[in-house]
Amino acid sequence: EIGYVKDLTSLVNYYIEPMYQIAAERPKVLKKADLDLIFGDLPLILKVNKLFLEGCQKELSNYSHFGTTISNLFSDIVHYFKLYTNYCNNYDRAMKKLKEIRKNKAVNQIVGDCAKDQRHHRKGWAISTFLILPIQRIPRYRLLIRDLLEQTDKEHPDYNGLIEASKNIDSVADHLNITMKSNQMKKELSEMQSRFNFQDEFEFVLPHRHFIKMEEFKDSFTLHLFNDICILSVQNKGIFNVKVVFPLDSAVLFNWHNSTKKEYLFKIKSANAEATIKAKTQHQKQKWLTDIYMAMDEHRDSKGSPEVLVNEDKTQTALAQAMDTELNMTAKECVAQIKDNVHVLLKFGRQGKPHYRNFQLSRDGRFVCWLSKNNKKAPTTIPLIDKEKRLSKLILGQKTDVFKQSDFWRRADKTKTSLSFSIIYKTLKGEKSLDLVATNRKQYLTWITALQFILDPRSNFHLATTTEGPVVDISKLRKQKKMKFKDAKRASKNDQMQKIGDLYAWGSNASGGLGINSQEHQLSPIVMQEFLYLDVSDVFVGNGVAFATMTSGVLFSWGNGDFGKSGHGDTLDRLNPTMIPFFKENKLSVKYVAMGENHTLVLTKSGRVYAFGAGKQGQLGLSPEPIEQQLQPTIVEGIKRKIIVSIACGAHHSAALTRTGELYLWGMGVEGQLGNGSTTISYEPIQLQYPANVTWMEVACGTWHTLALTDKGHLYAWGDNSFGQCGILPSNDDQESNKIFVPRVVPEFCSTIVSLHCGHAHSIVLNDNGILFAWGFGNYGQLGDGRVGANAITYTPKQIHSLQNVRKVVCGFNHTIALTQDNKVFAWGNNTKGRLGLKTEMDVAVPTEIVFFEKRQARAISAGYLNSFAVCAHQWVPDSDVVGCMKCSKKFTNLHRRHHCRNCGGIFCKKCSSDRIHVLRFGFHGKKVRVCRRCFEIISAEQGESNT
Repeated sequence: EIGYVKDLTSLVNYYIEPMYQIAAERPKVLKKADLDLIFGDLPLILKVNKLFLEGCQKELSNYSHFGTTISNLFSDIVHYFKLYTNYCNNYDRAMKKLKEIRKNKAVNQIVGDCAKDQRHHRKGWAISTFLILPIQRIPRYRLLIRDLLEQTDKEHPDYNGLIEASKNIDSVADHLNITMKSNQMKKELSEMQSRFNFQDEFEFVLPHRHFIKMEEFKDSFTLHLFNDICILSVQNKGIFNVKVVFPLDSAVLFNWHNSTKKEYLFKIKSANAEATIKAKTQHQKQKWLTDIYMAMDEHRDSKGSPEVLVNEDKTQTALAQAMDTELNMTAKECVAQIKDNVHVLLKFGRQGKPHYRNFQLSRDGRFVCWLSKNNKKAPTTIPLIDKEKRLSKLILGQKTDVFKQSDFWRRADKTKTSLSFSIIYKTLKGEKSLDLVATNRKQYLTWITALQFILDPRSNFHLATTTEGPVVDISKLRKQKKMKFKDAKRASKNDQMQKIGDLYAWGSNASGGLGINSQEHQLSPIVMQEFLYLDVSDVFVGNGVAFATMTSGVLFSWGNGDFGKSGHGDTLDRLNPTMIPFFKENKLSVKYVAMGENHTLVLTKSGRVYAFGAGKQGQLGLSPEPIEQQLQPTIVEGIKRKIIVSIACGAHHSAALTRTGELYLWGMGVEGQLGNGSTTISYEPIQLQYPANVTWMEVACGTWHTLALTDKGHLYAWGDNSFGQCGILPSNDDQESNKIFVPRVVPEFCSTIVSLHCGHAHSIVLNDNGILFAWGFGNYGQLGDGRVGANAITYTPKQIHSLQNVRKVVCGFNHTIALTQDNKVFAWGNNTKGRLGLKTEMDVAVPTEIVFFEKRQARAISAGYLNSFAVCAHQWVPDSDVVGCMKCSKKFTNLHRRHHCRNCGGIFCKKCSSDRIHVLRFGFHGKKVRVCRRCFEIISAEQGESNT
């Protein structure tokens, strides 16, 4: 604080006051208005900080551990800190004005003379160096108060005061960030507005609006995506002639399909217009669909979530169509489909009791028809369009009273909500609802697309003439076999078993890296008992530590805790998976985890990055100074304002990719792995500037090298290339020439890449045809080309011919794991401690199937330094996998028999699985079934049943 006040004093005394004096004497050379714009409230800011400094010196002059309090200083002065807001908001304009007036030689001479003044301690400092100091000040106070809180005992009399001061500082910092961000957005929008030519009057610059991305498509069309609108235009000499503006709160997206031509199409439709967009590549199409869906979702969340009607919630429909099953039909084709075919849907009666019935649309499309249990001679019908041509309403989800009173079904399978819809129709007694649940995603999409088209006034379907003849072919309704509800319960169980993930581990178990409550190495996969109770979504492995995410976004970790890299706030090893409380307590849903040698990055679904672990080489990106270790997850401030979509870690460097295609790197750069032309350490995230005007789509980090992919499909590499891991031939044998300091294109690579992966000194990419290409060091056979030893080096990408139809691939330190389209798992490379899962420790130089997963549906894989993991569809643990009870470990015999828990699928003895309860999510509604003790406690807590 002393240094800061001293610097501001120098600025005022030796720049501001002399320049104002010259402005008074020579107004034609230097104008007072220009100086007011440049310096603003700086003299007043200096006075405020002098008062603050005096208070600090007074309080700290007689320091005692439990007697000194300083929180009152922050509380008293914090309101004056809002002076910084005007200064920060005006900073860009001030710098622009300063640059402008310095073009005058006389003014430039004046500024130069001030800088050379012999009296101030910062002789030679440029004026811009002084002017930027207040910009950095409030964030520094924020960090200071947080550090004070961390270092202060809770019993200290100033602890609560510091908490209050921290809140006050946060409010000032947030206010400053919001206003700066708002002004910056307004500035960007104002600059963009001059490039748009709107056909009609349109209010473009709004406080809440911000730009996300733009890209050119086929037929000379360009899309601009904002947080609340999407603009379709045609560019002509740098001007965008606007064709359509689509508001995101009323837009619908369709994943369009052209069966006659191989075209990448998608359709945007709003209340007043629609357009079919031709993408240049499948990747471009999928990326834009994802980004528009995310923008729709964020816009909807910012406006709240009102009750959803057919013409009000377009986002939910659009999101549904982007799910696992694409609907390659137009709305009219969907109408024809449910007219011509009988569909089995689950219908909820007035009391909420479900029954499967056969449904069909009438020939004129005006009625929904089905055969009820009590009347099989004639179909029961409800009108979509009545005689007065009034339209019924469509509600998505389970929001009617009928659904709400059917509590046992919703508790059994909450995912059925995404397949549910209700038709609200009019009767003489008022409105009633027909409440239905589809049996699968494709059927759901077909029905809601058809019903939305029929019920949309813009389609003019209700104006069409009716068709004479029978309403529906009743013979079809009778012929279609109905599904019994007990079959539905069985289907529900099978669906749930597919959705839940079991986690398997194998390889080195040092420090509990496998999470199986021991340190015994495993030569073949073993199920992780702790996760039989949970719904595992994905797994991520590093150097002796591993993380798993649940479908709810909760994060678990286990294994080595050196430097706090396991995220639990300590350095302890953990033999069992343990939930990381930080993310759940702060309601953060985790999407992805990346790990270096001793540091960890966590990406949340909201696009924020948190870091913890070792930070001496700047790999955490948390501070401009080295951090020995960070025990608690801490947000990376340097990219906090960016929405991050991907992260990666090398041994001591990190990378983050934004939604707009910007790539940030930080950490150790000794091998050139930061791509900035330097070998120095970067302690904070720095955007990759070369090559210019590039949109990055993927990034991967090896130990000392980095790969990145552009939206044009060009693969770049930089960093250590000693073993060809960058895919670029070295110029000579000199060690320094094997370092690539700026991104270079990987030559001789003509393929559409979908994912990148790096090991210690080898690299692998997967293309859109399921083919793998590998290069780098293959001393253990990790390249999969059959070669081993010190000479097994490949400098350019080579196809792995022995493996086809790959869906996913991951690289460990010196081994590789791949998952194929038919759910087979293959491994090759270093097999020390059994990390390949092949029941031996012999290295393998070609892809070899892990037979263990032959009858298990693998859906995700991960490889670390010394071990590997896989997530498979949930199933009961086979009898052959265990020899004793998974609770008490007592071996099974003819008398001490085994029993499966109906919830987790684990195998237990009778004593450890004697409890019984309703397992609703697997369809066990009618009777209580056997479960293990832990499942009983969990389900009892969820269902609120008494523990008897």
